[in-house]
Amino acid sequence: MTDQKKMKTFVTPNRFAALDDSTASFPDVFSPPPVTDLSPVQWDTSNQTFTQAANNIPSYKTPTIFIKNVTNFPKLKYDLITILGSETVTFKASKEFLTIRTANMDIFNKTVFYLDAIHSSFHTHVPQHMRKFKL
Repeated sequence: MTDQKKMKTFVTPNRFAALDDSTASFPDVFSPPPVTDLSPVQWDTSNQTFTQAANNIPSYKTPTIFIKNVTNFPKLKYDLITILGSETVTFKASKEFLTIRTANMDIFNKTVFYLDAIHSSFHTHVPQHMRKFKL
């Protein structure tokens, strides 16, 4: 009876040896295709599909800018709208801060540059695409 209950065991110094399946390899999945030169049609900038694809690149979400101790809000708003445009920036006032949201990173950088030039007291966060991440 004890002979029937014995189970077969596999002992090896390499604990991953049982997982090795060298017969099943997928080279087309793990090796990228060779890089070729672009055709003249792909380099042509007058091609409508090429310019439309370049315009459809998603823009990164911009962080909020918080400004403290604003004494002349209408002047600040007028200056930013004349520099940046009326549809690229939005304002929201709270008890402590004036918050500014911009449409894209280019407008965000221009806003921060302007606020730094007039020596205003503001802070913002690092944009999402520039933050470090842990592995």
